[in-house]
Amino acid sequence: MNEQLSSFLAEVQTHMAKTNEKLNAMCTQLDKLEERFTNMEIKIEANKLVHIEKSENNNYKLSVLEEKDNANNQKVNDLNNILMKHFAYKNLKNNTVPQSTTTVPQNTVQPSTVNPFSIQGFK
Repeated sequence: MNEQLSSFLAEVQTHMAKTNEKLNAMCTQLDKLEERFTNMEIKIEANKLVHIEKSENNNYKLSVLEEKDNANNQKVNDLNNILMKHFAYKNLKNNTVPQSTTTVPQNTVQPSTVNPFSIQGFK
């Protein structure tokens, strides 16, 4: 019985040693996986920060471009107003004639060479 017990203990010890080796291998694999997940989380966080920074930069650039566009639109509106006033003044100037050159039509009777009392034209 001692022999059986010692052989059983030897088998249990070898089996435990193999199981221990397998557990150690699994632990190292789990450690590697945990490290990879941590690295992936760090990369994801870094990408989020880069994305936020790019978005903020793009928003700033868009706001600057919008301000420039608004300023240009205001300049165009001002120029349009100036041109409208110019052409309105020019049109008004062309439509009104100075009074010194206006001529009043006169009913001038030119002497007629035909005698209205003559009966020669009624033969």
